[in-house]
Amino acid sequence: MVGLDRDVLDGNPLAAAQVRRARLARLRAEVDAGLRPPSARPPSAPLRADRAEALARDTGGTLLETSQRPVVVLESREHLAADLDGLGMLPEPVDTTRPLVLFDTETTALGTGTGTLPFLVGVGTWQGSQFVTCL
Repeated sequence: MVGLDRDVLDGNPLAAAQVRRARLARLRAEVDAGLRPPSARPPSAPLRADRAEALARDTGGTLLETSQRPVVVLESREHLAADLDGLGMLPEPVDTTRPLVLFDTETTALGTGTGTLPFLVGVGTWQGSQFVTCL
């Protein structure tokens, strides 16, 4: 953003996006012309099973080994009676005789673009009069 008034760009997301697109196009052209080497992706950090073990130990979670990396699972049970009768009156009625599962994610970005990764996934459902969550 050299040569541009930063105050104007900060207040104008469209202008800022256009500047970024123009810079990206210029960088791609330089790479294609051999004037700039392509960027190498930084090496991934080594997996640290000891960090997952410590997290599971400190939070009371369970360590689940997967083919990719260890995952820490936390389960919580709270007495919370489910009053689901109103769901049957929605414009698109919900069958309250079937299990109701709630799903939520926390991700690394606000958008839906490349690089958005979930770092926390939560699932909740009722089992009798208990609401059970797994993170």
